[in-house]
Amino acid sequence: MITNWLFPSTIANLMGSAILASTYFFLFRSDKKAYLGIWASAWCLYAVRYVLLLLFLSLNNSSFKDFILIANQIVALGSGMLLLWGTHVFLDRRFSRRWICLSLAICLYILFTGMCSFSLFWLSLPTFFFLGWVYIWTGIIFMRQKQTAQNSTRIVGITFILWGIHKADYPFLRPIEWIAPWGYLIGATLEIVIAIGMLMVYFQRAQQPIMESERQYRQLFTSIWDAILVTDTQRRIIRCNPAFTELFGFAEAEIRGKLTRCIYENENQFFEIDRQLKNHMGDPRFLYRANYKKSSGEVFAGETKIFPITAAGGEPTGFMSLIRDITERKRFEARLQQTRKLEAIGSLAGGIAHDFNNVLYPLLGFAELLKEDIPADSPLQNHVDEIIRAALRSKDLVKQILTFSRQGDQNAKPVKLAPIVQEAIKLLRSSIPTTIDIQMDIDADGGVVVAEPTQVHQIVMNLAINAYHAMEEKGGRLGVSLKQIRLEADSPLFPASASPELAPGEYALLTVSDTGTGIEKEVLGKIFDPYFTTKQIGRGTGLGLSVVHGIVKKHGGDIRVDSEVGKGSTFRVYLPVFDPGVESESPLKVVAAEAGCERILLVDDEELIVGIEKPMLERLGYQVEAHTGSREALAVFRANPDAFDLLITDMTMPHMTGLQLAREAISIRPGMPVIICSGFSDDIGEQNAGALGIKGFLFKPIAKSEMAQLVRKVLDAEKMQAVKTGDASRGADPSL
Repeated sequence: MITNWLFPSTIANLMGSAILASTYFFLFRSDKKAYLGIWASAWCLYAVRYVLLLLFLSLNNSSFKDFILIANQIVALGSGMLLLWGTHVFLDRRFSRRWICLSLAICLYILFTGMCSFSLFWLSLPTFFFLGWVYIWTGIIFMRQKQTAQNSTRIVGITFILWGIHKADYPFLRPIEWIAPWGYLIGATLEIVIAIGMLMVYFQRAQQPIMESERQYRQLFTSIWDAILVTDTQRRIIRCNPAFTELFGFAEAEIRGKLTRCIYENENQFFEIDRQLKNHMGDPRFLYRANYKKSSGEVFAGETKIFPITAAGGEPTGFMSLIRDITERKRFEARLQQTRKLEAIGSLAGGIAHDFNNVLYPLLGFAELLKEDIPADSPLQNHVDEIIRAALRSKDLVKQILTFSRQGDQNAKPVKLAPIVQEAIKLLRSSIPTTIDIQMDIDADGGVVVAEPTQVHQIVMNLAINAYHAMEEKGGRLGVSLKQIRLEADSPLFPASASPELAPGEYALLTVSDTGTGIEKEVLGKIFDPYFTTKQIGRGTGLGLSVVHGIVKKHGGDIRVDSEVGKGSTFRVYLPVFDPGVESESPLKVVAAEAGCERILLVDDEELIVGIEKPMLERLGYQVEAHTGSREALAVFRANPDAFDLLITDMTMPHMTGLQLAREAISIRPGMPVIICSGFSDDIGEQNAGALGIKGFLFKPIAKSEMAQLVRKVLDAEKMQAVKTGDASRGADPSL
């Protein structure tokens, strides 16, 4: 009676096991996971068990049936061990050798009981007890697992435990005829549930890396700072990230399905990007630059990297674009370009200033000598005055050029701005026609800044003259104001975003405004460029505003301009305020020159310069010995170092520079006073002249009054030093 239902039931279980084994073998071939191969082997052995059971039911030979029964038990044992081993590998747990030892012991027991013709109960009891414990332990392992999908592992774990309990009671309940069919049915059902559950756990675990990758992609997509746009092959928008929404102002639902043409400034930009995309497809280094348009209509400069999105076969399915706002970078590049222009002018200035001053010096020097020689009531006096004015104007022009080449502060000191501004406007008022009304609003406490007074004077003069030229034809109002203000990070007067280099704090604000012609927007960005001018030929050098820009930047400040064509312009200069408690200095006053009778050694390689300076000093009463060769002058000095009270030398000379000559002279006669004259030099300046033992420094072209004052100052200081040290030979007056 048992055979009537057992035979078809066994065939059904055999087919189910074969299908499961084939499924696991297929997964193992595609995924190459070790646990899949182990599980496939387990289900294959389980199918072999059912084959042996069918043979057992079909044969009548009792001795051969005993062998099949033993083989059936061993195969069942091996199947259970493989399931347990595969589960350990799947869950990354160590498989204990005790299981192998125990299974081998049970195999020996099965062989012993089979050969001794023990009953089926005693033959199968250890096997099913062991399998029951293996399945229960496997279920416990699945239940403890927390890394994979908990619902599936819990179902598999519970089913394994039930299957283990069912295996353990099999030897006891099988002999009961009415229970046996139901037992086989329950066992087959549990096997199918376990097999399907293990497949579910596998697939869910296999999906975890994909889901994690998707999660990371979404996190990267939403958190990256660059705007990201995903489009199809027709460049219709599929999706965008939050950075895109923040940058452009479009909601994702608002632009989904639209062509990317809606984010460009115009259609030409769209088609140009399309053309470049075809030429540079797949080049990760290529940057697409275009002007983009926000939802508000604001246009900004951006750069884009475009990557093709491809399917598994390699055919393109769309594009991913990374868009970056480069407005701030372009502003920085513009400032950097401006700085390089100024550096280029500085390099040029250093090369030409010396020679130009040597040409200019005779004009000023001989004009001053000529003015002294002709009668005071001569009509030639006016002509000479014009020559002197032109020479002084040229001297100022050279100073403006040299401003670009001077790095660092030139005699920077705490100065009060109000007196300098008032003096500059007072000087300018006489040369500005009455059609221009000058209005001043100068706060006496307008701030103390660390600066060179002459350069602050230059700022005021250049801005005021620039305003005057803007109103020269029709007249107008020239406004000059000075006050101290405090800039905050969000100040509406001057927001930090407008000039990131200005830190919040106290600033002196110098404002120069006019009601003239104004400046066009196209020109506004170039007004600080060297040699850029909109004036007629002969009316401007193009250096005024660039000089102002260079001085202001050197002093840690900034300059801004607002202008409207037909209404005028306003220049605002911001200079950081120094501690008000520090004593400030007013502009230097001119002191009357004094004559003398000391002995001077004069050295310059230009005969024309010597021809100016020698009579200039002699007319002041000094005894002058002049030389055009530095080596010749050194030989004269070495022969009789006490014959001279002062050495005046040019800086740039062949064979031996003025600095080398000064060092040699000081080494021969320590304390020898030296004055160096130069048109331009990177090797020495007024700040470090004293450290080299040099008492004075004159910048060519030199006015007679400048020469007289400095020579007298150096000689008097030498006399005072001689008195203090008691050295009668130093600074001695030859007339005594």
